[in-house]
Amino acid sequence: MQGKAQPVLVAFFLLVGAGFLYRQQATPEFRVFELGGSTMGTTYEVKFVASFAAQQSVLTTLKQEIDLELEKVNDWMSTYRAQSELSRFNTMAEPLEWFPVSEQTAFVAHESLRFHGLTLGAFNPAIGGLVNLWGFGPQATPVKTPDPQQLQAWLHMPKPGYEVSFDPAPRLRKLHPEVYLDFSGIAKGYGVDLVSALLERRGFAHHLVDVGGEMMARGDHLGTPWTVGIEKAAFGLEEHRVQKVVKLRDCAIATSGSYRNYYEREGKRYSHVLNPESGIPIQHKVVSLSVLHETALQADALATGLFVLGLEQVQKLSAEHDLAVYVQWFSDQGELQEWRSGAFERMSAGLSSTPQPNA
Repeated sequence: MQGKAQPVLVAFFLLVGAGFLYRQQATPEFRVFELGGSTMGTTYEVKFVASFAAQQSVLTTLKQEIDLELEKVNDWMSTYRAQSELSRFNTMAEPLEWFPVSEQTAFVAHESLRFHGLTLGAFNPAIGGLVNLWGFGPQATPVKTPDPQQLQAWLHMPKPGYEVSFDPAPRLRKLHPEVYLDFSGIAKGYGVDLVSALLERRGFAHHLVDVGGEMMARGDHLGTPWTVGIEKAAFGLEEHRVQKVVKLRDCAIATSGSYRNYYEREGKRYSHVLNPESGIPIQHKVVSLSVLHETALQADALATGLFVLGLEQVQKLSAEHDLAVYVQWFSDQGELQEWRSGAFERMSAGLSSTPQPNA
């Protein structure tokens, strides 16, 4: 799974793009173990609290299980794999013909429809055709911006362009032959949730899972909250700087940003974040938006959708739904500004309680 660029969240004090993991002194009985690898066109890291006596064979098996769980997400939903469920659905031309899929793909498709409504249509997984037109999908970047007629053709397709059903079995169908689904704005979060659930089943209740910047924090980091840094938004800088530090217990965090994934044509910058209503890259001044939520899937989808809307609508929806949102944007004078909701202040303090390590 590739797509949305997310180099904007990292565990604090372990330099992996934007911050570091804070290494507390290990207790006599427990320490933090780390595993990592590549997936979905990015990298993943898993940190979990376990006994000093944990066997290497257990860690090796756990990494294999994590890799397998993430590979399943690719096989279900990657637009970069021709034989994934989603790719085979996308190449099916017949509209209104039901296409059987796994429960997992159907679940993500169903959740995507839910967040399409909550974000006033800004989160739209059927945006894949538009993503490809602008050169941010599996195809190469175009030598010129899309033809206006191509954009109008996409804009006149039904929105969101597909339906999902679980009766009698999980399945999808298109409402237009050109509908092309892209779950890059939600699938990494779903992968994080799957890995977190795997760790819970294996008895590692205290852990931090990071897939390409989408994170889930469960339990504690040796008695304190997991500490995560949100990157300072800046165009063209190679050096990663932390703008905001948050402390997390039992919640997920996801960030969308426009300052790393873009290209320029004739002196104009085109962001990879596209507005489904206008069919063009966003043009507002918000450059980074982070969301805290109870699952990484929800945080991922909300960060993707809310980022499209701009600051005023984000503030309104955050108040209406008590959403935990943190925004960075540039003023007319070019100065970086911040805004955070009340829910974000509460959730980023790491106040929830969890049981002590038992693995």
